[in-house]
Amino acid sequence: MLLSLAVSAPPWVLLIAAFCAGFCISGGQKSVIALAAIFYSAPIRSTGVGWALGIGRLGSIGGPFLIGVLLAYQLSAASLFYGAAVPMLLAGILVMLLGVKYKTP
Repeated sequence: MLLSLAVSAPPWVLLIAAFCAGFCISGGQKSVIALAAIFYSAPIRSTGVGWALGIGRLGSIGGPFLIGVLLAYQLSAASLFYGAAVPMLLAGILVMLLGVKYKTP
């Protein structure tokens, strides 16, 4: 039902929603890099940030591949969107908690 509501919405609503989703995802990725720089000590900071970026690259390759495989198994687009929302929500919550825990004065 929610997906049909989104598809039948005016184009400007979809553009705003896509912009907000992209903005938040990009902001989340940048905050993970910033938190990795705070989390690791100076001697290993570049290695820690490099690993954080590398793992992110694996996700950017594996995510579309996984969605393609799931679409080949005839899963609906709505179920894929709902399934993708759960890890994004968890990641957002975890980034927020990391920010609170490692907040610098």
